Amino acid sequence: MAPPPKPDASGIRINRFLAQCGLGSRRACEELIATGAITVNNEICVNLATKVMPGDTVHYGSRLLTARDETTILLNKPPGFLCTTSDPERRPTIYDLLPIKLRNRNLHHAGRLDLESQGLLVMTNSGDLSHRLTLPRNKVEKEYLVTIDRPFDFNLRRQFLEGIKLPEGLARVVSIEGDTTGRKLTLVLTQGLKRQIRSMFETVGYKVKTLERVRIGHLTAPNLAPGEHLLLNSRDIEHLFKTRK
Repeated sequence: MAPPPKPDASGIRINRFLAQCGLGSRRACEELIATGAITVNNEICVNLATKVMPGDTVHYGSRLLTARDETTILLNKPPGFLCTTSDPERRPTIYDLLPIKLRNRNLHHAGRLDLESQGLLVMTNSGDLSHRLTLPRNKVEKEYLVTIDRPFDFNLRRQFLEGIKLPEGLARVVSIEGDTTGRKLTLVLTQGLKRQIRSMFETVGYKVKTLERVRIGHLTAPNLAPGEHLLLNSRDIEHLFKTRK
C-alpha cells in the first residue's frame, strides 16, 4: 500500500484529501464524512466516492482545508529527550532536535521512546502512516538492544514470549536473544505498552541499564548519529505499510 498521491487533474478521493489535511487516517476521515461535518464547494459531502478536484473548496465546519505535502523522517533519539511537543519543566524534547523547516511540518511521533531510552523514531504528518505504525493489530516489528544489571535467566524466556501481566495489559515479546554474558539482549516486539520492556524486566527482578531501538519494520540506520535524522523516500514509506519486515 503506497502513501497517498498528491491531487492532480483527475482529482483525489475525499478521504485521502482529508487525511492529507491532517484530520487523521483515511478510516477516521470516512467516519468524519459520515457525520456531515465536511462540505465540498459549500455542499455537505457524505459520498465517500467524491473526488476533490483542483479549485474545489473543502471545509471542516468553518475551517478551510488545504492539503499539505507529506513528510516522514527517521530520527535517532538520544537519551534525555522527551517525546512530546513541549514540557512544563522545560526539559529538551525531540522537536528541539529538528530544524525550523521540519518543526513547521506538523510532524507527530509514531510511537514513543521514554526519556532514558534512545534509538529510532518515525516522525510523520501522515495520519495513515502514524496509525499503521502504532495500532497493535498491524504487528509492526520493533527491535531493541537492551543491557540489564545481571545475567538473564533464560528459563524466563517462555514467560516473556507468552506474556507478563502489567497494569497496561499482557506484555509479550516476539523473540528474546542474548550474548554470552547474558547481560546484553536483543528483543523484538509488536506491542507498544508504556515502558513495556523496562516494566517486563522489573517484574521478574531485573533493572534495565540501557535501551536502544534499532529497527522499525524494515528500517535500520546504523550510521545515523544520535540527534540526527534522515528523510524517508517513497519506497521506505511503502515498506512501512507492509505487515512484516
